[in-house]
Amino acid sequence: MSAPNFSYDRRCVLVSNEDFSFGNVPAHNECFDNDRSYPSYYLDDYKDDFSTIAIVLTSGYYADACIDIVDREDRADELLGYTYHYANFNREELLGDVCYFLGCSRNFANKFFKGCRYGQEDYEYRLQKAFDELVDAWRDVEVEKANKVVDKIKRAYGYKELGLSAMFSNGEAWYDYVK
Repeated sequence: MSAPNFSYDRRCVLVSNEDFSFGNVPAHNECFDNDRSYPSYYLDDYKDDFSTIAIVLTSGYYADACIDIVDREDRADELLGYTYHYANFNREELLGDVCYFLGCSRNFANKFFKGCRYGQEDYEYRLQKAFDELVDAWRDVEVEKANKVVDKIKRAYGYKELGLSAMFSNGEAWYDYVK
């Protein structure tokens, strides 16, 4: 069975084999752990800039590679542990740690936890729901910032962006340049 050449979530900025040959590639040393058969690597300069996403370089199936923005499930799972740990603690302590971990402001996070009051019958459910909504909202903020970074990389290295135009029944794919 065939597979499309590129596996990407949000962006497919083409890094060609020629770019690799001439060293026209951002530094990427550490492997990003994903569940794909396509290996991905963090872009070194941006590895620690985001808490819920990562900017990665992912190998193509046949050739080339693409720069993409992917979710960091490892960090989301780690943060999810906070809600279970703090379910019996005070909300202010939870807010402080979650804001530190995510890198968001207290005002941004507080609006998600306003309805959570310790002692409520459904406190743990509300806390979990608030946490999920906060992470999703913060991911949207980070994706917006990461898109600007990827656009900057694209300009700096002279890369082009691809978009999936067609997927055939045998799994092959056809890509076109995105303007």
